[in-house]
Amino acid sequence: MIQVSKKGISVFGIVLLLGFPQISETIYSPALPEISRLMETSVFLTELTLSVYFIGFALGVALWGRISDLWGRRPAMLAGILLYTISCFALAMSKSIEMLLFLRGFQALGASAGSVVTQTMIRDSYDGPSRARAFSLVGLSLGFAPAIGPVLGGFLVHFFSWQSNFWFLYILGIFLLGYCALRLEETRSSESQISRASFGSVAKKILWDSKIWGHVLLITGTNGIIFGFYSEGSFLFQDIVGLSSQQYGFFGLIISAATVIASICSMKLSRVSTPLRIQSFGVLLVFIASIAQMIFIACYDVLSLMSFIPSLAVLFLGIGLIIPNSLSVALKDYQSSVGTAGALFGLLYYLGIALCMVLLSYWHNDTAIVYPSYSIFMACLLLVGTVLIIRKEGMKSLLPLRYQESYA
Repeated sequence: MIQVSKKGISVFGIVLLLGFPQISETIYSPALPEISRLMETSVFLTELTLSVYFIGFALGVALWGRISDLWGRRPAMLAGILLYTISCFALAMSKSIEMLLFLRGFQALGASAGSVVTQTMIRDSYDGPSRARAFSLVGLSLGFAPAIGPVLGGFLVHFFSWQSNFWFLYILGIFLLGYCALRLEETRSSESQISRASFGSVAKKILWDSKIWGHVLLITGTNGIIFGFYSEGSFLFQDIVGLSSQQYGFFGLIISAATVIASICSMKLSRVSTPLRIQSFGVLLVFIASIAQMIFIACYDVLSLMSFIPSLAVLFLGIGLIIPNSLSVALKDYQSSVGTAGALFGLLYYLGIALCMVLLSYWHNDTAIVYPSYSIFMACLLLVGTVLIIRKEGMKSLLPLRYQESYA
């Protein structure tokens, strides 16, 4: 059971505020083929709306993380959600792919406050094993919320139109504003004010920290796989296999189940294993599942596509073990300036995700082999990231907790 500090963010707040940016990213993925047809534009430009989202998100992470250190966590969150809500309204009124691309950037800029400020508030409110368990909720939100998006988006597109996705998000934004105004408490301590004059030194320290770069590769690779599926999967299962937008959306249920199982396992394992040990096992699962996907898709018939589903579940099970354990320890050496450090850390991995999505857009060639080959590439990034962290932490960090003291 996660104990909430007297002055901190609640479990409900963690799930809600971390979840809405992820839902915002994937909710309209079932509508991508329809948008491409109705706006008479290319698949490349349609998928580019996903890349623009991550670029805006990366810039927003840097902006709101710094503001949260200077002015407080609560003002930063409220300002970000206000920008997000206005952008959702404008997106629902969009008439061209150019306007969609432009406004998606501003939507992401606002939504990013939900990610970076919430993670900063968790680091303010929890310590030690309790923080690791709290970040298991982060992993649950980051894995479960994107899976809800296609299910909900498929339903909205099937019965209404692609614009209905953004009307739903506009209503969600209004709810979030009300919740934060009434229930969100300030968690920044007076000690964190020292970071006002230390941006340059924090940035220098992070850029030269090989362990940070290892965690950047882990978060970039896992999210690259997640959002790569929601981008490429919509074309794979709708255009190639012939599923409806609603049927494709239910693939999110498989991902949701895998994510829930991974989060429960991560919380249980955090009592006996180090975060690095848990996330390393997750990396192994991702690599095995990516290879299995390539084999299944290479066979390419209906049976092999159905066989693709178990490997997809294993893939997201591994991702669910990696994300919370990486995020929980990535900034443990930057506690005095955690808002600024979180902003810079987030900027790096969201720029990495945006780059991965651009790569996937170019990689798209209307064949089923694209996503499995892309996943293998992402799995290689995860292996490199893990090696960088192990080189800094030492092999003892891979041992169970009960052996740590005797090893030293």
